[in-house]
Amino acid sequence: MATVSTHMPHLSQPVTTVLVLWSFGMVMTKSCGLTTVAGFLSDLLKQPENTVRQRLREWYYAAEEKRGEQRRELDVRESFVPLLRWVLSYWPSDEKRLALAMDATTLAQVFTVLAISVVYRGCAIPIAWIILARHRERGVEARLARLVRGPARQHGRRLDGDCSG
Repeated sequence: MATVSTHMPHLSQPVTTVLVLWSFGMVMTKSCGLTTVAGFLSDLLKQPENTVRQRLREWYYAAEEKRGEQRRELDVRESFVPLLRWVLSYWPSDEKRLALAMDATTLAQVFTVLAISVVYRGCAIPIAWIILARHRERGVEARLARLVRGPARQHGRRLDGDCSG
């Protein structure tokens, strides 16, 4: 948990804890399904499965849908720059090239996920994304451009060519 807190200092301790649980559960089960991850974690943590499931579920709920007081919504856009910095912290200092992958994945003709990923050692690591409500939504190109410019501008490097500055 200390590693995540170090690289994502803008996240509260409860948000970081559930992020770590989600991530660990997905890696260990090789699944991103709520039921699978909750079942695995409930056995590991010796907690009721419904309790763990609700904790994982509320992590991605809007603030008004969460139980309890002082609940806030997680704005993933606040994590784009810290994610990019985290990935780049493993980058060789003499490497001036940065490969980006842009992807648009349509899910059941209902959602389209636009993602920008850094390609690192053969893996695409998502650093910025947006979910569009309909797969035929207009302005996709402009949204992709904003997705790339935001982290690049805040990180202080160009991501559209030479990364030397």
